[in-house]
Amino acid sequence: GPVVACACFIPPAAAADFTDVNDSKKLTEKKREELFKRLQTSDAAFGVG
Repeated sequence: GPVVACACFIPPAAAADFTDVNDSKKLTEKKREELFKRLQTSDAAFGVG
């Protein structure tokens, strides 16, 4: 199937907000959506390609 690549930089000051992420394949859809909202409101930088 298609390949999607992404990268994310989470500054040390924001890292505590993402300690519950260990294996993206084990995240539920709801949890992924919650994490995406947190990423959007944090100082994290991300890109998808």
